[in-house]
Amino acid sequence: MKKIMIILILFVSSNVLAQSQMDKKSKIAETYVESEMQLAKVYQSVVDIVANENKKTLVKAQNDWLKYRESECKFEISDIKDETEKAKIKENCLFEINKKRIHELQASYIILRLQL
Repeated sequence: MKKIMIILILFVSSNVLAQSQMDKKSKIAETYVESEMQLAKVYQSVVDIVANENKKTLVKAQNDWLKYRESECKFEISDIKDETEKAKIKENCLFEINKKRIHELQASYIILRLQL
């Protein structure tokens, strides 16, 4: 009977731990997706008010930034072997870099609005 109880406790504990880890991964993924949506929204608001002659430069700058973001996060996970951990760290990296870019674009938007 004791063995059955111990096995049952271990089984329940491992399921709770696995669910907790899944919840954390899900939260990181959700936060990253939200930052992607916010980034797209803020970027579009800047595109909408930037002068036509500067739109091409803005688009190039954003494309260059996207390449930088991808390279930076790829480097950050380059030594990690565990695929689950790698995915979690990459999503967190993308989220953090997105936050910085969102702030930069919001500042650009404010400056552009003041110039109108």
